[in-house]
Amino acid sequence: MKISTTLFHAALVLLSVALLSGCVTMEKRIQQYPEAFNGLSEQDRALVLSHRIREGFGPEQVYIAWGRPDSIRKSWRDGKAMETWIYTGTQTQAIPSWEAFPLGFRCGVFYEPIYRPIFVSIPYFLRAATFEKGHVVEWEDTQD
Repeated sequence: MKISTTLFHAALVLLSVALLSGCVTMEKRIQQYPEAFNGLSEQDRALVLSHRIREGFGPEQVYIAWGRPDSIRKSWRDGKAMETWIYTGTQTQAIPSWEAFPLGFRCGVFYEPIYRPIFVSIPYFLRAATFEKGHVVEWEDTQD
């Protein structure tokens, strides 16, 4: 039991390090594209700093505000090339699960139920930005 607990804690630490090392903060994104941020008006800077975008923003401004997209969908509409950046979140849910643990007695075997939920991550739509000719033409954000 002690070995499995130690392995669990080691796996948890490794997972935390892996997740945190992939995070790029807004400050780092601004440092990556200073001209894209500094070229914005005061109102647009306030939008970006509050993780919001508007029509007309370029990919660099959207990247600064929202980060790297989880997926990119390319499409055509009315003969024009479109690119949609899609952002998703995940929600962890527990699925109830029971196991039977056998207990031996003189009169036979009885089983003690043990609750061991199965945890799954379920992705959900968070936001999207659609670009045409390098500028946002429509966007959707479920966080507003």
